[in-house]
Amino acid sequence: MQPVSPRALLLIAAAALLVRVGYVLSGPGSPVTGDSAGYHSYAVHLLDSGVYVNDERERASRPPGYPLFLAGVYAVFGSSTAAAVAIQCLLGALTCVLIALLAGGILQPPWPLACGWAAVLYFGLFSPPAFLLTECLFSFLLALAFVALHRGSWPGGRRAFVFGASLAAAFLVRPEVLLFAVFAVVLLPFFGKGFGRREALTAALGFALLAGPWVVRNYAVFGRFVPSSTRGGVSLYAGLQMPLERSGFPVEAFHVPAKDIPELDQDADYSQAFRRLRASLGWGPVIRAYAFNLLTHLYPFLPGYDFTFVFLTPLWCYGLWLARVRGELRPAALFVLLSIALYTLFGGPASRYRQGYAPLLVLLAGAGAAELWARGRSARLWLAGWGGSNILLWMSAGWIREGALWVKRSFFG
Repeated sequence: MQPVSPRALLLIAAAALLVRVGYVLSGPGSPVTGDSAGYHSYAVHLLDSGVYVNDERERASRPPGYPLFLAGVYAVFGSSTAAAVAIQCLLGALTCVLIALLAGGILQPPWPLACGWAAVLYFGLFSPPAFLLTECLFSFLLALAFVALHRGSWPGGRRAFVFGASLAAAFLVRPEVLLFAVFAVVLLPFFGKGFGRREALTAALGFALLAGPWVVRNYAVFGRFVPSSTRGGVSLYAGLQMPLERSGFPVEAFHVPAKDIPELDQDADYSQAFRRLRASLGWGPVIRAYAFNLLTHLYPFLPGYDFTFVFLTPLWCYGLWLARVRGELRPAALFVLLSIALYTLFGGPASRYRQGYAPLLVLLAGAGAAELWARGRSARLWLAGWGGSNILLWMSAGWIREGALWVKRSFFG
């Protein structure tokens, strides 16, 4: 593959930064939303006392990656959300560069540049920097890991180590990476040239060196094995209760544990609540709940119509299909499929969860578009027609949303 020119990468970075700053200045809302207060609390306590704890005295309800990032920003600029958003805009611009580099290791020109420019304009990549949530940092680290994996000019051992360490950094931001990391280490000898058992062990070492201290710290604090956070039980429970409640199914109110019990006991209480709820339901409501999560995960209204996601969806789906016969696409396809499965089961209905793995959606979409383009005139006409159709879809977004809500009411009440 031909390397992407530095000038082209600089243009992508500059355009990406302008788009992200422009979006922030357009006033999408307060950067502190949802889970933001929890991350901010951990960061402030870490700076003030050197102890990883939040206002509720919880010591591992959130993985440390994003609070550590915020603490680093606050240490330099003070407890400024504006500074954190500005740094995230820079990270978002660098993520677009990484996506172009990643595509450059897999696709023929001009598709690496096409992927870079798609990343510049993709809503799932330019909106996260505006909020103090994990998606921006996570997508940067994920792109970095995959760039290392496909960096053919590096020796296999270096690629494997940086890949494993970058995955560990992403894991410290969002714990769902762990499942892919296990698969990746086992399957690394099949991921491309230059990888064998030694490189698989090297990747495992890179992961362990970065993630291990957090696991050791948790064992010292809790006296038991806690690989990431103490919120596995609540995520499992929310993944079943919340979609039933939001879809209109008669279900118990969201469970709240007794006050003033240790966080591990709270998590165990949520796990018990999940088992009780699951035992009270037949397969129909369970399928209903997880179908609602899946459809919400792929829902194109956030609440505005996400034209970019809809445009890329058939292309990245085709990229997933191509991964059957193209080994270089299989790691990205595996990560996307595992992520969709995990977000269907854990955490409840939320569309923004897909933003974290957006770099891989752009890569797979680029692979799908490149394959279609190579097939000749009819496929190129389809691509052009699909782009034009999306303009019409965007212009009719209000009607489409009403139709989507009607379908939702018809199926889910």
